[in-house]
Amino acid sequence: METIKLEIKDLNAKRLMYINSMLEGGEGYNPFDDKIDDLFEKLSILEKENEIKEWTEDTTAKRRKIWNNLVNNGMIKNIKEVLVQQRKLGWKMDTLKKYINLYK
Repeated sequence: METIKLEIKDLNAKRLMYINSMLEGGEGYNPFDDKIDDLFEKLSILEKENEIKEWTEDTTAKRRKIWNNLVNNGMIKNIKEVLVQQRKLGWKMDTLKKYINLYK
């Protein structure tokens, strides 16, 4: 995935050079646009595959217990605390909800 991100960054730089030199800062056909779109699609697919591998039924159950304990112990009372806990845990409540519903 990192190589794809680096390739996107490189193509974006080339895209901007093309815009500034060939299109004189304006709009028009850019040969790098399709390549960048393809790489973003590939990256999205890889990220989705990794998420599916990570969020097994067992992992989801464990993370649900962790989240419920935080709520029941008063650690999460507002959106700011939700965001803090998401950063600490390394996953989002919305993703947890999605996989809880999937494994119902």
